[in-house]
Amino acid sequence: MTAQTLGPADDYRRLRLAYDDAFRDFTDHVRLFQTVIHEHDPGHDRIQQAQEKLATAEAAYRRTRDLLAAHVLTHGATPRT
Repeated sequence: MTAQTLGPADDYRRLRLAYDDAFRDFTDHVRLFQTVIHEHDPGHDRIQQAQEKLATAEAAYRRTRDLLAAHVLTHGATPRT
């Protein structure tokens, strides 16, 4: 069995998948937060919990976005095999 060396194209795919997942999670939490704040009487705790989850999702999205952008700036936008 031979060892397979991972290169920039593999890193790009991994980073892109992480970014896509984080973006979906962030947008899901945006929608959830908007739903909660538009409820008739959601209560302070429920709003705060939704806001905290949104902030966590946003931080993860920004982190994965920045990692992907740094990779693209270093290696280019097109993954090479």
